[in-house]
Formats: sequence, C-alpha cells, structure tokens
Amino acid sequence: MVERQYTEGAYLGIGYNSLTGEFRNTAVKVDNKNVENNQGLEREILQKVYFSYEHITNEEMLANSVGISGSAFSTAKAGFDFSNLDSAFESSINAGASKSFSAKASFLKRKNWNSSYTYVLLRCVVENEKYRINNPTLTDEALDILNRKDGVSKFREKFGDEFVVGFSTGGEYFALIEASSSEQESQTNFAADIRAEVEHYVQKYVFKAEHEAGMKIGGGVNNFQRNKKMNIGVTAYRAGCEDIGHAFIMSIEKIVQEISSLPAYVKKTGGIKFSSIFSDYGIMIGDKDNQIMSKELRRQKSVIVDLANKKKEDFNKLIQIELKLENANNDFKSLLIQEKEVITRRMYEINKYARQCIDNPKLIDDEVLRDLLIWN
Repeated sequence: MVERQYTEGAYLGIGYNSLTGEFRNTAVKVDNKNVENNQGLEREILQKVYFSYEHITNEEMLANSVGISGSAFSTAKAGFDFSNLDSAFESSINAGASKSFSAKASFLKRKNWNSSYTYVLLRCVVENEKYRINNPTLTDEALDILNRKDGVSKFREKFGDEFVVGFSTGGEYFALIEASSSEQESQTNFAADIRAEVEHYVQKYVFKAEHEAGMKIGGGVNNFQRNKKMNIGVTAYRAGCEDIGHAFIMSIEKIVQEISSLPAYVKKTGGIKFSSIFSDYGIMIGDKDNQIMSKELRRQKSVIVDLANKKKEDFNKLIQIELKLENANNDFKSLLIQEKEVITRRMYEINKYARQCIDNPKLIDDEVLRDLLIWN
C-alpha cells in the first residue's frame, strides 16, 4: 500500500491510474451507509503527536519546515502532472487545487522577512487514525470486464491499476514567532530565550509528544524569566483544528496552550484527511494484477516517478524564487530571474519528455533520462 497527499476527488474505492495520476472509475463495492456507520472498515487508532521548534534563518528553511518542499507539485492531482507549466505554477502559487498547500503558501507569503529579526517555528502534527476498507470486493461490472478476452487491458483503462482503500487523518498547527527588540541582542540569545519560554509552558501544560527540539541550547527551564526586552509577533496556520484558537495570538504561552489542546481536539473531531491510502487490485484478483501492471508498465512508471521527482525539486525552487523576488534588490533580482529562466526551461524539457514516455514507452532512453536527471 502507498500513501499520497490527499486531494479533492479521492473517495473510498475510486480507481487510480498511478502512471498519469488520474482518478478513474470505481471497481470496488463500497456501501456508503455502512461507511457512515463505521461498518466494513478496518481502523487503526494509534494517535501519535509530534512537536518541534526550530530557529528559522531564511524563507527556504521555513518552506521546508512547514512541508511545502517536495509536496508543492502535488496540487492538481494525486500523482504526476505534466500539464501546462504556467497554469500549474500560477494555480499553485495563488490558489491551488490542494487546500492544504494553498493555505500553507499563504501562510508563507504573509511574512515580510526581516534579517534583523529572530524567527522560531513551533510545529505540532497529530496523526490520529488510519482506516481502510476491510475485505474489498469487485463490483459485478468490474468482474464482467475482467473476465472478457481482452479484459485486463480494458479493466486497466477503465479502473486504473490502483484504488483508494483508505485514508489517514489528523491535524496540524504551525506558529511562526517573530522576535525583535529596540536594543542590540544576538539572534542566538533571542532563540534561546524563546526556547526557554516554550519549554517552561510545555512543562506547565504537561504537553506530551515526540519532542524534537531542533535547537541545542543549554540551560534549565526551572529558573525561567521572560526576556522583557523582547517583542514578539505571531503568525499561525491551522489545519483540522481551525476553530481551536483565536485569530490573533499575542504570547508564547497562548501558543503552547492551544497546541497542548490539539491532540484531544483532533481525537474528538477526527481532524481532516491528510493522505489517501492506495492499494493495487492484487488482493482481489490475484495473478491477473501482474498483467494489469506488466513489467514494461512498471519500468515506464519508474521513469515517470524519477521525472516527477526531478520536477518536484524544480517546482519548489521556483516557489522559493517567487518568495525571494518580492523583497530582492535590483542586482539580486536579476540573478533570481536568470535562475528562474533556467529552471523553467528544464521543467519544460522534463514535461515534454515525460508526456512522450507516457504516450509511447518505446521512447524511453536511458541516456536522455540521465541527462535530464543530472541537469542542474
């Protein structure tokens, strides 16, 4: 089974073409009434809570920390999108088909980065529950198609080679703290002060999680005293817990208080769908699954995956450039524009070659593929 970022259009049982990233027709019996009553589902409720804080020094580090890096590309589809570059890029920057991504992008774009300020990101992610269809079976229509003479190819064409068997749910909360002072004080000192205050309130609210400090700064928290010279501003992002807090947060204590209530809140409400769980049809059709996804198709898929991953890297670089262009001086802006042109040209070549490989796997050439993947 494979988990991919949840996108609109994914529902239990729907077919999926893992080569093109397109949802297909539904070949699996799903009784929505039973699903609503939690029948016919295998549930795994092992809530895990991850909490981290780290000193953020630039926009790229922030993008990586909130999870945009590497996932930005998966906006229009759950799989691989080699459609028009301009429209795909604009939709991702401005609105995006993925609510999660567009909200995070807005979270980033609200910040006017100031190198003289200190930034610390607090992040809490709650993995709440996974649920899957228990003992899935094919519909009569799907069985009829599969049993025909040319049934395997017709089945793949109509239902794809995978289907959505379940979902992972949860919630996440980010708070970006911006610290400044009218007096000269090093950013390291501010980061240490924020760390001490966070630790103090984590202990106060008995917040338990998989703790990843991200900052190795010594000193105990029992003798905590707030740095009164420090002024802070907070920008928050919430998913699966939008009504857990307030629009404006003015203190680190309030952030930790809201985060500490996140696990119980998500457990009560169920949170949101984070990812879709995909399965091949082998659990229902046995050896015929090897015909649905033949050796040649697996090779074709592997090539497309490599090209998609390369495009993900480039796509993320373009987003970082767009963020930097907003505040760049003329000299730096010129360099950024040149870099953007090179990356855009490379993405165009990846797009063109990927579409050719999807349409005709005989065009796959190891040398061409290697040149595209090592092009920097």
